[in-house]
This record gives sequence, structure tokens and C-alpha cells, in this order.
Amino acid sequence: MKKNPVLAVMAVLALALTGCGSGGGGGADAQDPAGPEDKVVVKDAAERTVELDAVPERIVLGESRMAYSTVFLEKDNPVDHVVAWGTDLQKNAPDLYGKLTEKFPRAEDIPTIGSAQKGDLTAENLLEHDPDVFVMSLDQYQASQGNGFADQLEKTGIPYVVTDFRQQPLQNTEVSVRALGQLMGRDEQAEKFIDYYRQRVDAVTDTVENAMEEPTTFLWRAAGIKACCSTFANSNYGAMIDRAGGKNLGDGLLDGDEGDLTPEEILKDQPDLVVATGGTWADLKGDDDAKTSFVPLGYGTDENQARKGLEQLRQQPGFDHLEAAENGRLHGIYHQFYDSPYNFIAMEVLAKWQQPDEFQDLDPEQDFKQFHEEFMPWELTGNFWVDQQ
Repeated sequence: MKKNPVLAVMAVLALALTGCGSGGGGGADAQDPAGPEDKVVVKDAAERTVELDAVPERIVLGESRMAYSTVFLEKDNPVDHVVAWGTDLQKNAPDLYGKLTEKFPRAEDIPTIGSAQKGDLTAENLLEHDPDVFVMSLDQYQASQGNGFADQLEKTGIPYVVTDFRQQPLQNTEVSVRALGQLMGRDEQAEKFIDYYRQRVDAVTDTVENAMEEPTTFLWRAAGIKACCSTFANSNYGAMIDRAGGKNLGDGLLDGDEGDLTPEEILKDQPDLVVATGGTWADLKGDDDAKTSFVPLGYGTDENQARKGLEQLRQQPGFDHLEAAENGRLHGIYHQFYDSPYNFIAMEVLAKWQQPDEFQDLDPEQDFKQFHEEFMPWELTGNFWVDQQ
């Protein structure tokens, strides 16, 4: 039975006032109103400040891919307080979803919601889950400003926090992890990751700062799933390419942060490197105009399969004349690095491809393995990037 929105709002407020959301935060007695020491003040990726009376007990995640963060913030039970979430992880990253549900079967039973970005989610839908807080991506937040969803949230009084691992990953990963850590009552774990993250990223950016040459790199986004050739400029993987010692081809050819280039444009410029993103997309329908298949990468994938997938990208009409492929500089990398805090590994891999002389001793595979051993609830398996033979 659908709940009365007004009654639901009153219930949410009542929970907050009784301190129900203390969630291990060391708050006041449940019979007393929350004191100042119980309050959680979050600064989010939209440069907003959100104040909650206590650590929330009931969290709705606008994107289930936020599990890339929750799994290391609370590796004993990363979905403990998640009462609903989006469907993007299940669709776009089934490798991680499989890991998650295998280790934590409750994840499979979490109710799903629509997307604020696509316009098929309302505040009334959220109220059915009695959320203490709603967490949405920066993409969703920006879309909600135009489709009225943000106004709905304000009217119903549902607190919301904005994260971003996609648009400006190197700028917003730390603030986003810190915000999620606060919402989960895992501040210490968040700061531990942030310190680790900063060390790994700084080790790359400090080294390439005075690089004598910057090779031009074309980022082929979701090759085989999207028609040729989707890419980024000045954001997302494009920003990582630029900060890891390369020059992103899309920066000078696209008008916005993302878009498509034609094979003719790419062949004309003949980039020094071509990097295609891939994933575990066997059940994902590709674009009808895509002339190749995807590169299988992620948990549970095999290096030989990935290399075969990489080589077949040359079937794209005209790409048999791609000098980067002829020179052995066609690469594949895990697509979901673009929307997760694991982007520091993508930075290492890109740096090693783009500035091999500067990073001879860098070992991204060992670093990713070590990260799993220290932070993650499971060991590293599968293959997340691939080179030509």
C-alpha cells in the first residue's frame, strides 16, 4: 500500500528527533533530542553544506555504483543501511554486483528506484522507503534542477547529499568519499582511504608535471557498446589522461565535456595512443551502429579474452590504418574506473602507457592487489586493463 507522503515526512522527522539515526556515532540517549555533538555536517560535491541531526540509519543511493565506495568504507557490511538504490550497478557493472551479492546476499534484495537524471523518480517514490538521507550523483543533481525533482525534495524535506566520481574525478573523489564516510558513520575509514588516494595520485601528477613531451591519446569510450567514437573532453577520463602525462585528443575537438568524434577525425590526427574502455557487458545491448564488439574487462575476466577483444576493435572501418595500433599502442582499460574512487589506478595505468620512461618502476597491478588486501572485502581477481601483444 502506498504511504501518505505527509505522514511519511512526519515519520522521518520523528526518527531524526528521537536520535534513531545515531548508528554507532556515539550519540545521546534515544529518548533525548539529538545534541550538537550528534549532528553530521556534510560538504558535498555540489559545494553544498548539509546538516543532519545524526548519522542516518536509512540511506537511499541514487546510483548503486556508489557501492564502489561503500565496500571499502564498511567492508564487513557495505549495504547495512542501504534501503533502496538505483539500477546502474546491476546493468553497467555486473562484475562488481556479482562480487557484492556473493559476499553479501542481502544486496540482491535491496529495492530499486528510478533515476533522478532520467526523470522517472519522484520524491513520493523516495518517501516509500522512509529515507533519512538521499544520495545522488552530480549528474543527477544537475538534471534535477531542470526537471523539478530538486524542488520536490525541498518541499518534502528529504535531506540530500551530492557525490561525484564521474565529471571531475580528481577534484571530487576526496570530498565524495568523505561525505559517504560521514553518512555511514565511517569517518576514520574514509580518511584512511583519502590519505592513500592522495599519495597515489600525487605520485603520478608530481612526476609528469615537468614531462618534456605529452603524447596525444584518444579515449574510445565504451568501444563496441557505443557507436564510434564516443569520448570526453576536459572531464572524466579526459581529465585523467591530461593529468597523467598525456594530451587528450577530445579536448580540442569537442565543444562540450563529452561527445562523438568520427573515425575520419581520429585518423586525420593519428593519436599516439588509443585507449578503449571495456567491461563485463555480455548482457548489455550494444549500439546498432557499433561495428565492433567490446573489450571484456573487470572482475572474473580473462586476459586472453580481453586481448582478443582489443584486437577486434581494428575492425572499425578505417581503423586498419590507425598508426597507434600498428605501433602496439592500442590499449584497453576498465570502464568503471571512470565512475568510482578507484580512478587512482587508472591514473597509474595511463601514466605508465603515456610516460613509460618516467614510470618504469610503477606497478599498477601490484598496487591494485595491495589496495584490495588492505581495503576491500575480497581479493583481486580478473583483468582490468590490457595491452597489445
